[in-house]
Amino acid sequence: MPEKESLNFVMGSKKFGYVGYRDKRETSFFQMYYKMGGKGGDATSDEVYDCYEKNFPEPTKSKSEVFEEYRKEVKKQESKKKSREDGGGGDEDAPKDKEEKKEKKEKKDKKDKEEKKEKKEKKEKKEEKEKDKGREVDREKLDAERAKKKEEQRELDSFIDEICRAEPRARPDAPAAAKKEEDKEPRSASVQIKVGLEEDEKTQKMILLPRAASRAELLVEVDKKWNAKDRFGPEFIVSFEDEDGDKIEIDDTETLHMYVSSIPDGKKGKVIVSKKKAEEQENAISAVVPTPQTPAAAAAASTTTTTTNATPNPKATESDNIWASPEIANLPKATLIRTMSEHTGAVYCCCFNSAGNMFCTSSRDRSLKVWDSNTGKVMHSLKGHSGLVLSCDFADTNSIVASASDDKIAKIWHAGQGKKLHSLKLHKDKVYCCRFAKGSAYLATSSVDSTAIVWNVEVGKKVMSLESHTLPVFSCAFDQKGTMLATASDDKRIKVWEWQKGLEIATLTGHEHSIWSVAFSDDGKYLVSGSMGKELKVWDLRNKHCIKTITCRDPVHNAQFIKNDEFVISCGRDSGVSIWDTDDYSLRSYTPAFSQSFPSGHVNIVYHTSLNGNNLLTSSLDTKVKLWNFPVLNKMRIPTK
Repeated sequence: MPEKESLNFVMGSKKFGYVGYRDKRETSFFQMYYKMGGKGGDATSDEVYDCYEKNFPEPTKSKSEVFEEYRKEVKKQESKKKSREDGGGGDEDAPKDKEEKKEKKEKKDKKDKEEKKEKKEKKEKKEEKEKDKGREVDREKLDAERAKKKEEQRELDSFIDEICRAEPRARPDAPAAAKKEEDKEPRSASVQIKVGLEEDEKTQKMILLPRAASRAELLVEVDKKWNAKDRFGPEFIVSFEDEDGDKIEIDDTETLHMYVSSIPDGKKGKVIVSKKKAEEQENAISAVVPTPQTPAAAAAASTTTTTTNATPNPKATESDNIWASPEIANLPKATLIRTMSEHTGAVYCCCFNSAGNMFCTSSRDRSLKVWDSNTGKVMHSLKGHSGLVLSCDFADTNSIVASASDDKIAKIWHAGQGKKLHSLKLHKDKVYCCRFAKGSAYLATSSVDSTAIVWNVEVGKKVMSLESHTLPVFSCAFDQKGTMLATASDDKRIKVWEWQKGLEIATLTGHEHSIWSVAFSDDGKYLVSGSMGKELKVWDLRNKHCIKTITCRDPVHNAQFIKNDEFVISCGRDSGVSIWDTDDYSLRSYTPAFSQSFPSGHVNIVYHTSLNGNNLLTSSLDTKVKLWNFPVLNKMRIPTK
């Protein structure tokens, strides 16, 4: 509501002030002119308009319109005057009329508002009733289909049990299971899910899905709504967005149940349908997992590979002849404790926590798994990456774990709770490596975008970006103090940084092929690096020179100092694990690939190793994780000259 203002009019040689509303100023002018203009009701049109122009420099009315308004005011004022002379109410009755009109209008508005509200409520009740009817029909249909599939599954289970002569396994509808379900807090049996298309997420269709439905059932419902097979092909993808906005593919029933269980009663879920993209070929980290072979066939294949890879390298050092020595077969080997086969794709990385009671693994199957070291059982299968999970690492707090993926994201998790803490999203390409600093306050990641980034673990924010490499950075590692960071790249260079200052303090050159691995010694004086050129190199950081080059049988994927710098352990494409004595870098132990004489070995590339006490972990392209007992090393050496 506008407020009254102090206004004025000029009439002849006089100036009159009054308090009124600015938007009513024209009306006030005619009233004032009639009373103060000196002419009463006898002013001519010229006189009225001249005075009007003086008070309204930008007039909105013509001369005739102004005079007409003036004459109306004259009639009004004269009518009031006459009414007063006759003893009538005149001006006193006007406010009453206004009040009555206002009251009538308010009553009418209130009635109209109530009628609209009533109509709206009736419409909403009708629509809700129709929806409930539709839901009931869908629910009955889904329940019938579900019951039919359960019966078919029961018949199949019974048939398999009969064939295997085994005891029938406990049914989900057995009394014990039923009691267990009764103990849980009741939830709705089904959940509503909005289904949108990748190219048009705004247009959505609703499905009603039982919480216990399988992925196959989800795909059937999605196909019914959108003809997804015709639009995107038979292998279309259904995905959802997590709280960070990352798209997670629902590629198995476990992931579907994880998502559905996160949807509260009364809320709707949302999934996105898209076309399956052709998988990118991996640069030197992936290969086709071999078809399972008989031990004899595998042994033959292993023998053929060994013969081919044993060809001398013209630039090799004096350690080359160890691979041709018959005594290599007599070296101590690790003793297999357990093989774990929970991953469905290549396992790129493995890492114990410092306490040794847990370890983590990252895989091509897009999962990060946390395991119980004592039982070999999976504690948590962490799904949050939309791409291959290429690296993982445990912080020395024993409870925090990191993962890096080709979806350009690194993530920080709570291993004990199986809960994601942070998503780190500043890299512009695949993230190949992640490593914690001592004390767990910082995490380093390296990427195909040619950079390494150091992050604050607690808040999940960038602390420093290191940009000097010209090609992808495949590996990174902190020293024991956490003050230096080493990075290894496809540009065949290793760089050493005082990362907190962003200062590059050394560039180490000598490798002739991509460098896949770099690690500090415990005392911080040395680095070991492994390359696709079948070489291990040991560097003295005090003079920044390579002090030893070891020629390996095949490209090296991982190398690190172990046992208080007494040894270097390496693994790679020969599918074996080698241990080197740092006194003279002679080979002290060799755990070979699968063969007739050693059936417990891996059948393909060994990507990574991790040691805790005498427990040794290995992860491989063959999808297996193996736990070994570290070999007892004797004084036997194979001569290197």
